[in-house]
Amino acid sequence: MAGETIRAAETVNDVTGLNPIEVTRVVRVTTEEDVRRALRYADERGLPVSMAGARHSQGGHTGARDGIVLDMSAYDRVLAVNAERRVMRVQAGATWADVQAAVNPLGLAVAVMQSSNIFTVGGSIAVNAHGRDPRYGPVLDTVTEIRVMLASGRVVEVSRRRQPKLFEAMVGSYGLIGVILEAELQLVGNATLEKRVESIDYRDYPDYLRDRIVGRDDVELHFGRLSIAPGDDFLRDGYVVDHVRVGSPPESPPSLKPEAHRFRNRLVFDLSRESDLGKSVRWELQQRVVDPVDERSVATRNEAMRPPIRFLERDSDEDADVLQEYFVPLDRFEPFIDSMRTILAEHDVNVLNVTLRYLPGFDETALAYASRNSVAVVLYLNVRADARSLAQARRWTRALIDAALDNRGNYYLPYLGFAARGQFQRAYPDADRLLEVKNTFDPEHRFQNRFYRQYLRPRDQGG
Repeated sequence: MAGETIRAAETVNDVTGLNPIEVTRVVRVTTEEDVRRALRYADERGLPVSMAGARHSQGGHTGARDGIVLDMSAYDRVLAVNAERRVMRVQAGATWADVQAAVNPLGLAVAVMQSSNIFTVGGSIAVNAHGRDPRYGPVLDTVTEIRVMLASGRVVEVSRRRQPKLFEAMVGSYGLIGVILEAELQLVGNATLEKRVESIDYRDYPDYLRDRIVGRDDVELHFGRLSIAPGDDFLRDGYVVDHVRVGSPPESPPSLKPEAHRFRNRLVFDLSRESDLGKSVRWELQQRVVDPVDERSVATRNEAMRPPIRFLERDSDEDADVLQEYFVPLDRFEPFIDSMRTILAEHDVNVLNVTLRYLPGFDETALAYASRNSVAVVLYLNVRADARSLAQARRWTRALIDAALDNRGNYYLPYLGFAARGQFQRAYPDADRLLEVKNTFDPEHRFQNRFYRQYLRPRDQGG
């Protein structure tokens, strides 16, 4: 297996540090042939294969014990940008920051990605991520073609017209069907946007979406936040941020600046991890400094889609910051938040941030997580890393999942695998569609990870 870097018998993990697993090989992919040789090596030895990019998926998607991990992070070229057609072709390991740097000078911008640009394109497609543009559903809406290597080593180009079942299965498949090598993505204009901030009570948020967001073409980005300050305002007080189009892409787009104020932001965020007072101070600063109510400022779409993120980086053996995300129909948002508030308070959960987004419903993929027009409720939490604390986190996470399901909603799969298998089956009743495609294109079930073994592997195979 010459041509790539292989490190034997090492432990891999995701960004939380809570999912260590020992694997046989890590292959640093730089060419298509690296992937083919690794698959041949795995086939000869009967080893499972999984993929890794930025490793921000926290649900056991990186690695299967004693298997091979394809590290795709160096397979990261932006291959082509067609400004006239507003499409680009990119290798799977490229980050959204790489994409932004390539398209910004051409007056173009990303249509759908996560709220941060540190993730890889391949990883975003694998989890079918969604973003802050309320006019779009998940990234699937903007993927026009995928170049895939199957377990046999054969490479195929798939789209909605060519092998549509395989195309739909690849998006949101968590790396269980084949290796994403390249993708063609739709782009949008790098419009000039005005940032508008308003305070809001959580009970009014669904009507705000209906009246001010849904169906409007000029609102290009939207999100909300709920208070993390302990007391009467917890998950009640809030504000919304809209980025409204007020102009075309500038003739000379401003260069994209690196993240500023990392030390200051890290200091304030650390205080909110440690105490209730820190949470109250940070919530006040968010409303007065970060997103002041009644603010009016102008930026391009690319600038607005580069919020600070590096200040959140944390290296601790004692605790970890984790994400969770729940989706509920607009008419069930208020009772879900009421249930969430009770659960988080009863279990004294260390809540660091609560973000709201609007997501149009979709059902094109087997693991579709929001079949109805929904509010996405994103929790950023800190958990202790000891066994007792993690067991407690599993209990309150399952309570939150039940609350979402009871309100005709769902939970998102990229995060810690605390859900019971029965909850997964209730939340994703069409998962067998994914397994049917897997049986066709990966009959030996070569592509595996801990997520697959926990929730998808048939019981008669030891799951």
